Amino acid sequence: MRMFLDAIRTLIYPSYCLMCNQPNTPLCTSCRYKWQNSSRDFLISNHKVSAAIPYDDRVARIVLSAKEDNLEAAKDCILIGLNAAFRQLVRVQDIPDATLLISIPSSQAANRRRGGDYLFNLSHQIPKNSKYPISKLLTAPKAPLLFQKSNVRDQSGLTARERMQNMESAIYVNPRIAAKLKDSHTTVLLMDDVITSGATLKSAISALVASKITVIGAIAACASRHQMRIP
Repeated sequence: MRMFLDAIRTLIYPSYCLMCNQPNTPLCTSCRYKWQNSSRDFLISNHKVSAAIPYDDRVARIVLSAKEDNLEAAKDCILIGLNAAFRQLVRVQDIPDATLLISIPSSQAANRRRGGDYLFNLSHQIPKNSKYPISKLLTAPKAPLLFQKSNVRDQSGLTARERMQNMESAIYVNPRIAAKLKDSHTTVLLMDDVITSGATLKSAISALVASKITVIGAIAACASRHQMRIP
């Protein structure tokens, strides 16, 4: 029984660093430092965006493990990154109290495969976790605000131009929630796990602006080196 429980525990919290394979920790001190201290801000659709760490093969494995395998240690990495990105954003952008944290939606097929909307569920963990400064200013909506249309292609393997064309008008806003937010003048902060071409984020911003909802910026756990202006 103990061996079985140890095996289950290892699946949830691996005994090696997810980035560098150092033993006895799911995220070693050095890699944790990188997630916490590498944030940069940039612009997408004239909105301030902050991302925690450059997207590479190691980070990609963590993102994949978080959303496809539901690995708790990987999701912790994403939360660490989002918190670091938020710290960077508040240095350059005012965040009003009670700002809503709105997750970028996944496709309906992905949500069915994963048993739910991974980022939406993750957004609800942030306000509950007082160890993250991000929790003190943001709230998460009870129901998703954004949805992805069903005719959107899988983004993997597409060029930057194809991603832009694929995601154009691909995201729409829940009209019932949008009406309430517009009337209450609520501000929203967008949240994503990874930004590559920025096409999905641009589509989300366009949909929200068209619904007269104020977007104050966005945060991401990671982003392409091109977006973060890293040579």
